[in-house]
Amino acid sequence: MTETSLYEMLREKYQVGDHFIAAYLTGSFGTPHLDMPTFDQKLASTPNQAIWTDYALSTNRRGRGFAALLRPHFPPNARRYLDVGSAYGGFLIGFMELGLDVKGVEYNEKFVQMSRANFQDYGREDASIVGDILDPALLAQLGKVDIITCIDVIEHVKDVPAAMRNMVGLLNPGGILVLLMPNRDSISNVMSDPHFGLFGLTLLKHDQARELYGFRFSQRDMYDVGEFFDQDHYLSLLRGLGCEAHALPPVVPTTLRNTARLLPRFLRRWLGFVLDRRLALPLALRLNVALRALLHLGGFVVQLALAVPLRSRRPTLKVKYADDAWFLVGKRKG
Repeated sequence: MTETSLYEMLREKYQVGDHFIAAYLTGSFGTPHLDMPTFDQKLASTPNQAIWTDYALSTNRRGRGFAALLRPHFPPNARRYLDVGSAYGGFLIGFMELGLDVKGVEYNEKFVQMSRANFQDYGREDASIVGDILDPALLAQLGKVDIITCIDVIEHVKDVPAAMRNMVGLLNPGGILVLLMPNRDSISNVMSDPHFGLFGLTLLKHDQARELYGFRFSQRDMYDVGEFFDQDHYLSLLRGLGCEAHALPPVVPTTLRNTARLLPRFLRRWLGFVLDRRLALPLALRLNVALRALLHLGGFVVQLALAVPLRSRRPTLKVKYADDAWFLVGKRKG
């Protein structure tokens, strides 16, 4: 099949244009000129490449969906929107189409180049800049805004309290900061972490997780995930910064019943990890992951059994073990 066929397929599937497709293919595979069979081969050539490619190319689709989901929570007369960690620009596109003035901050210049191509498909100047939300000079450049989103980003930030303090400081009174982050303890994420698809990774401290990543991908220095915190920690940070903070229902609904149905698959993944000799892991690291995962599973089973007669325990249990990602909103008090 031809290069044209590939572009047609990607345009239809992902709601993106040719400039963005070409920029992504060039950045990821070295050339914008691929036919369908070669593209499929590229996806299969590297672990998780298909997952990463789907995530990148779906940026506009995800951005539009999230903008529509958040719209009922917009502050009255909201005008200015900022996306922290704007990556490929899809959320900027989604909020722009709702009539907001948009701006994105992105640490990785490569992503800003792709965002520029994304905006080019809409005949607009790119709205993202290269910067770090921890940089005080950047804050003055951005000015005040009404809505800030930080989607799948806060777990990558080196200093979470400082980043949240800086973002809240950019809000107008009544403005909202919206956070979406993975839950390290969800059964699904323990089976396959949301960034790299590795078993047990989310249960490890940063240095151990980086070590496990290095054995799987042979590029330990590329591990860019920091420490994970529980939901109450993020909510406490928001409240300490003068926000009314609460959790909204997960973007992807979850239930304890469906999570319990994952237990046989969890045990198969656990056994596969223990017996997998393709990963030349030190014995201590392998045992550490295996023991943590088994204890985590046991904790879920025990607490689930206790929650059956006590309905009041179920929401807390769901937040900890079933919700794969948390959707938090902090509203700056006037």
